[in-house]
Amino acid sequence: MRLSEYAQCLSGFDRDRYFTKVRRCGGVDPLALRDDELTDDVWKFPSVDRADISDYLIHSTSFITRDQLKSYKSLESHNYLTSGFVHPPKVKVIGHSNVVIVIKVRHSQSFREKLLTAWQLQKPDGEVVYAHCTCMAGCGEVCSHVGAALFYLEAVVTRRDNRSCTDGENAWLPPHLVSLDCRPIAQMDIASSAMKKRRSNHFSIG
Repeated sequence: MRLSEYAQCLSGFDRDRYFTKVRRCGGVDPLALRDDELTDDVWKFPSVDRADISDYLIHSTSFITRDQLKSYKSLESHNYLTSGFVHPPKVKVIGHSNVVIVIKVRHSQSFREKLLTAWQLQKPDGEVVYAHCTCMAGCGEVCSHVGAALFYLEAVVTRRDNRSCTDGENAWLPPHLVSLDCRPIAQMDIASSAMKKRRSNHFSIG
């Protein structure tokens, strides 16, 4: 297997479990994939929809409840998306049955820390097989960053499938923060998550 430094630092059950997931990824740790092994081609993204999010976050992991998903705009995972903390994903297709997705996510409390990396092994139809994140809770295979990645993919796929083929590919990607500049409070955007979501839905339409 080809492992990342992160994987080599794991021990015990976490190490064994991670190795199992890597084997399902073709023996290559998603965290060890080079840029030239990944693509940002949105047509290769798995077709994630709300049913896939429900299956994984509620039924497979019990990370959230059905009622919480119905009020998804208040979820921390969704707030990561509307706040621009989720970076565009990279993918690698494995054979005809699986897709590896690697997504960088910003820390919600500190913009100076290294970006977290969430990765998922999914079927082309959107079903989540495995997931992981480099955050402290990532070995549990579900966290707000994994949830944010799923919401991001859902947003991209929805736009991809509903927009004209003449639209630019970047129009399918929700905006993300590259840097955070200090500014007076009077100049800060304190819009609600709902308002940010409306902006996200219309930011590229014109």
